[in-house]
Amino acid sequence: MSDPLNKAYHDFVMRGGETLNNRFDKIDAKLDSIKAAMYMKTTIGNKLDTVNSTINKANTDIVAAINAMKASNDTKNDAIITAPRLLHPLLIPFLQTA
Repeated sequence: MSDPLNKAYHDFVMRGGETLNNRFDKIDAKLDSIKAAMYMKTTIGNKLDTVNSTINKANTDIVAAINAMKASNDTKNDAIITAPRLLHPLLIPFLQTA
């Protein structure tokens, strides 16, 4: 091996250079996998935020409707006003502050 470049390449291979390149390829593949998972997590998080926002708006609309019924002083509405408290315990805080 009189060629210095050939000798350097041979030394590189003998010292595990090819193995190191393979490890870098595996690391790159793992990074791509992590990036894909992070993107999926972000997408799921955004969808959950949208669902949460929709639920909050629905709860606000329900509270507004119940308050309108309360303001009407119509005794027929008493059962309707009480029903959401029985149906969904998460509405109780909204109804108590409304």
